Amino acid sequence: MDCPSRKEEMRMKVSIIVISLLFVFTSGFSGWILPSGVKEPQSYESIDRKKIVEFNTAMTNARITYRSGHYTSLMQYSGSFSDTLVAGTIIVYKTSSGNYGKMKITGYAQYHAWSKVMNYQYCDVPFFVFTTYLEEGSPLVSGGYPIILDSYVRANGYDPLQGIGPITYWAWKVDLRSADYYERPQGSSFMWFYFDFDTNQTGFYNNYNGVQFSGADLHNEKNETKSRFSPINGAIFAVVYKP
Repeated sequence: MDCPSRKEEMRMKVSIIVISLLFVFTSGFSGWILPSGVKEPQSYESIDRKKIVEFNTAMTNARITYRSGHYTSLMQYSGSFSDTLVAGTIIVYKTSSGNYGKMKITGYAQYHAWSKVMNYQYCDVPFFVFTTYLEEGSPLVSGGYPIILDSYVRANGYDPLQGIGPITYWAWKVDLRSADYYERPQGSSFMWFYFDFDTNQTGFYNNYNGVQFSGADLHNEKNETKSRFSPINGAIFAVVYKP
């Protein structure tokens, strides 16, 4: 039997290395991201409080980038972003009150939000389902239309269903209690600048008309190149699944 030539051996070695690198690359950027010793869940629905606690060692207060791109003008919406965390991404967390929970991203609003009061700060508006659990394992709160803490904010056009922003030819004050997004998936919550996973509350301001939003778990922010979740008040999070 003929032995393979040196060139053939080299080609085989290169092929093996390429296949190995592709496996590492794809496994690192899709599928379950598991801490050592944690068994892969069957689905988002199968994740209960006991399973979330197993992810505790992976949870941190590090910022999570969920969109990236470039805007030449956030004010006028010129430019574009792509989803770093696409719909179906699963994140687990421990809230500022010490409760464990899970969330799954279900999409993003067409328009990003802005706050004139906060010196024109911006945020994308993610849609997501979530469940926060009590210590004994039963649900404390689940997703759905969130409780909105702020009374008024400027919005684009007459119809708040189009999303908050951008600033164009007109701007009216819209009662946020009626604000929603036509593209919000059924059963999904949404967040603006701050969100509390213990109460399903969201809002634009850390302190609005004297009402403190001290229990928030995330600060949601956007700049010209990225959109990020920033855990606050002692809350910790971990991305555990990327489609």
